[in-house]
Amino acid sequence: MPVRTPDNRICHLFVYGSLMSQIQTPMGTHQRMRLAGESRSLGPASASGRLVSLGQYPGLIDGASNADIVQGELLLLHNPQTTLLWLDRYENVQHGGDGEYRRELKTVELNLTKVPKFAERSADAKQQEPVASDGTNSGLRETTPPNRTYKAWIYIYQGPMTSARPVPSGNWLTR
Repeated sequence: MPVRTPDNRICHLFVYGSLMSQIQTPMGTHQRMRLAGESRSLGPASASGRLVSLGQYPGLIDGASNADIVQGELLLLHNPQTTLLWLDRYENVQHGGDGEYRRELKTVELNLTKVPKFAERSADAKQQEPVASDGTNSGLRETTPPNRTYKAWIYIYQGPMTSARPVPSGNWLTR
């Protein structure tokens, strides 16, 4: 039975394996396509933990230290309750903690690789922007920087470790 979402305000999901938009394997294709329709990718992100290969798919487990990082993708869910309900079934999350995975909230860092447009303008360029007669910026809005850290749902592997193999890079795409 799926776990009920305790906080409906959390609408971010961190994915690190077969659900990432860049994965090209047949495993999880239907779920990946459905998730793409129910979310928007915010880009590459990372979370603390260690990545293990379970054969055709990975599992994120707790890290031994803060240096253990898993690379993945941060998604913004359009309707978290609906999406998490079917994802819990897909990931075999069960009440009582007996499933293959458990879903929990963790801090995720969005990897901002490009300089946002608001940071590209020089001080000289900003001074040359049109100014209204009252001395204000003539209707041009300043863009605020995006958050770098988010609280996001993550599926943590808790099944048997007998066939698990470490993925030292922490990145399922480059394993």
